[in-house]
Amino acid sequence: MPPKNPKKRAVQTIDTSLTPLEINEDISVISESAPQTPTATTASQKSAPEEPSSTPTEESNMSKKRKTTSDIWTHFDTAGHGQELKAICKYYLSKLSARSTSGTNHLWRHIDQCLSYQSKNKQSLLRFATSGSIDPGSTWTFSPQISRDLLTKMIIAHEQPFSSIEYPLFKAFINSLQPKFKIYTCNTLKADIFSMFSSMKVKLITELKEVDRVALTTDLWTSSNQSPFMVVTAHFVSPDWSLNKRIISFKELPAPHTGLAIAEQLINTIVEWKILNKVGAITVDNASSNDVAINRVRMVLNERSTSPPEMNGRYFHVRCAAHIINLVVKDGLKIVSSAVNKIRESVRYSKSTSSRKQLFQEAINLTNTKLPALPSVDVPTRWNSTYHMMNSALPYKEVFLNLSMSDANYTHCPTSDEWDEIKTI
Repeated sequence: MPPKNPKKRAVQTIDTSLTPLEINEDISVISESAPQTPTATTASQKSAPEEPSSTPTEESNMSKKRKTTSDIWTHFDTAGHGQELKAICKYYLSKLSARSTSGTNHLWRHIDQCLSYQSKNKQSLLRFATSGSIDPGSTWTFSPQISRDLLTKMIIAHEQPFSSIEYPLFKAFINSLQPKFKIYTCNTLKADIFSMFSSMKVKLITELKEVDRVALTTDLWTSSNQSPFMVVTAHFVSPDWSLNKRIISFKELPAPHTGLAIAEQLINTIVEWKILNKVGAITVDNASSNDVAINRVRMVLNERSTSPPEMNGRYFHVRCAAHIINLVVKDGLKIVSSAVNKIRESVRYSKSTSSRKQLFQEAINLTNTKLPALPSVDVPTRWNSTYHMMNSALPYKEVFLNLSMSDANYTHCPTSDEWDEIKTI
């Protein structure tokens, strides 16, 4: 697209440190590339008639070979020849004189008017190609609704607070990009999010209608403020044979977390998403409350579903293999529980207060060795986190020993034998 103000032309600056030869070369480049405004001298040079070579055919051929170096010719086509040579606007097909004696100022004035008229109706911007480069041959019409939808998706994906769109600097940033886009209130954003959720829910329900079977997984989560939630994820193979998974429920589960309470929330989710006749299997942790929950769900499906699980639900209840492995590993770690507990308490102690952090840093400095990242406390439900805690603590063996000698309150330093046990495990 042509620039908004085509008369603003790039001026190339000449570096005064260049040699005379380099300066001359730069000047020649500028004179060839930059459009020139006609002066009295250039006008007389352009208007000086050439010796007529005689026939109209030759004159036509000469007009075809005419060199049009000005940027204005990116907006015009030419037609005719000689005194009848015309410049045709590419946007409104207006015909203007293209004779060399006419100059280009009248063409620039016409384009200014054309672009001004276009800017009242749409905003033309360069589109970035998928490769990341700019595609100057395409345009994009500003759509407030598209920008609003993208802003909503950004808030959701990056887990930003609703109030973030009312931050003064955010408003200033958006205004610098597109003044036509008006920021709305956080209540409007909240309504947009629920509206987007509803439309996506309808779309997913439609997708699930085309699926024969759906497998579910569920688990309990605890938020940072200790609120319990139950998540349900649907897994299915689409008609094009691609494996998909979608979270279809993430709701608070009030205490007590009995098997019947879990079953009730599962059944409500199945009914809500209209997959009563499609559930083929449910994967849960290997806990007794889940046994009660799955038996209850299976009984309800057998009573209400027109397409109950295959083989009388023999493979309906799937016990989570990762949870079983975690239980096995935790049971195996009991033989080195003393060493593991000391490592865990040592890591927790070194990060508990600012004064302890400082003492721990001083113990690190005494080793005069570059160490890897500080160890992190493990998560009880993830056995691999216990492995990472022990593995990352091994290089800090000398550090914890230094800490035990400088801090009398630190009493969890593993013995030499316990360090050997950790290394072996």
